Amino acid sequence: MPQNINLLEELTIKKIYAFNSRLITQISLGWILLLILIYILAIGINADRKKTILKLEVVQKTIETKINSYNQILLPLKENVLPDVKTLPSGSINFLGFYRYLEDLAKFTPHGVWLTNIVFSEPNELVTIQGSAIIASSVSALINSLSKSDDFKNKKFDALQLRENISTGNTDFTISTLAPTTIETNEDE
Repeated sequence: MPQNINLLEELTIKKIYAFNSRLITQISLGWILLLILIYILAIGINADRKKTILKLEVVQKTIETKINSYNQILLPLKENVLPDVKTLPSGSINFLGFYRYLEDLAKFTPHGVWLTNIVFSEPNELVTIQGSAIIASSVSALINSLSKSDDFKNKKFDALQLRENISTGNTDFTISTLAPTTIETNEDE
């Protein structure tokens, strides 16, 4: 028995929809929502950064105005500053006041002695030196070494005060010159 096969009906191609319109719509909406979310997050992060940048710019402008105001205050002071000591002729050093004493103090202060306060007063050029020494005999060594300096050899340290510092174990001292009396000034002449 022969079979009759209708090849046209059997060979018809059925349409297969891999993506239906509903699925495409959902995927498209999902991507759109994701992009919107990323955009909103980027705007939020940039807004925070912009606020920080604005704050920093305000701080920068404030600092710049303070620097400018300080420069305006210091500018007149720079004009009144004395010239560098190294550029001065050697005879004009005396107009700097007590510079020569400071140089001698740096040269002639013995080991183990720290100077904490130095007071120079005019018109008699009185000198008061305060400091600390490891041992009390270092104070007399200081006075003896200062008598060897050119600027302190004519100074007479008449006042001496010693105190033991309990916390450090050192000896705190104060030495000072006294104003010359009228008898002493007459003897010098």
